[in-house]
Amino acid sequence: ALAHALAAQQGDAPVFIGIKMHDNDFFAMQSAWVTVYVQGRKRPPWDVSQKAPLLSPAEQAARWTLYEQTVRYVASQRQRLTPVNLPQILAMVGRPQYAR
Repeated sequence: ALAHALAAQQGDAPVFIGIKMHDNDFFAMQSAWVTVYVQGRKRPPWDVSQKAPLLSPAEQAARWTLYEQTVRYVASQRQRLTPVNLPQILAMVGRPQYAR
């Protein structure tokens, strides 16, 4: 995915590629947001008790493996890539009051 994003880039370097995983990406088939607000009612009252279907144990293990491989890959490419976290991004865009 990183190679594809770099090959398809438009504009000049540096290139920013966001990779994020939410906590529910490790155990649910979709986000709580999609379950409640997209697939549910479009207007209040929303049924926040709805739950997304769960991934199978094998699918959960595969998601963890993908995450761990991604982190290891980025760490191994530190001469080419600069990983940043959200507080660092906020500081880059002039929001240092939110950076820790």
